[in-house]
Amino acid sequence: MAVVLQQTYGERVLANLRKSLKTRFLFNTDYQKNAQTGTLMIPTTPEVTLGNYSKTNLASNTISYDTNGWIPCVIDQDKFLNLYLDGYDIAALPYDVIGDKLDKFGYATGLAMDTHAIATLVNAINGKDKAGNTFVSTDPRYQKTGTVVSLGSDDAYDKVVDIYGAQTDAGVAPEGRWMIVNGAGNALILKSNHAIRQGQLSQEIVMRGAIATIGGYEVYVSGNLTGNQGTGSSAKKILAIFGHRDYCTRVESFVVQPQVVDANNSGLAVGGIFVQTRIVFTHEVGKPEAFWMLTE
Repeated sequence: MAVVLQQTYGERVLANLRKSLKTRFLFNTDYQKNAQTGTLMIPTTPEVTLGNYSKTNLASNTISYDTNGWIPCVIDQDKFLNLYLDGYDIAALPYDVIGDKLDKFGYATGLAMDTHAIATLVNAINGKDKAGNTFVSTDPRYQKTGTVVSLGSDDAYDKVVDIYGAQTDAGVAPEGRWMIVNGAGNALILKSNHAIRQGQLSQEIVMRGAIATIGGYEVYVSGNLTGNQGTGSSAKKILAIFGHRDYCTRVESFVVQPQVVDANNSGLAVGGIFVQTRIVFTHEVGKPEAFWMLTE
């Protein structure tokens, strides 16, 4: 099979993926690969512990080791496109035909990433890994959770200010804090006289996809933030999640760059072409206690 690789196809997929990815700037991409095992490692915290140096007792200046500072990351999302288009000759293929299919793949992948990212945040706040299982005792995040608060009859801005103060006390850096809201949460924020809306925001913040700022947070909207916190009669609708990119990580990579493959002699079709690509991704939360959730 003749294979035609075009780097511009990959760039086009990523452009549309970014466009639909509401959580694009909410996660960092800081991870390392363990050379011995081949697994990805995510830092649980961005800090290091300082020691007090002793000039009179040099033996007490022990070497510190990076123990429990990393968690293994399993890539659990593997998406592909293998689309057959009949009636096209690979030697005279209109770029727009392929571009349209890749645009749709990028858009769909962005939505899938958002869904996974937000589910990972919700799970971590509840002391669970991205698969929804309680953190095991060997995990540095064991018995750690985020904080869930209820809006109740309180003013939304007052509650945002309270959460901002609580995050400060928890050691979360003031720069780069964000909140992601759903439709109901967005309505509460935009009704507040304290919200700074898009027309008043800097171009840099608008380019990141924020729709407003309030109480020190950049505000992002996603319809993928759904569901309830709790079960039964105590269940309350989720309105918003508050966090910081230092404490959550996204991993993404093409396994197969977008390509166009001649279908002749494939054993699957006569004539036509295949549009193919494959991308993997996942998310991890390194410090659940750095995140807050607001419910109704």
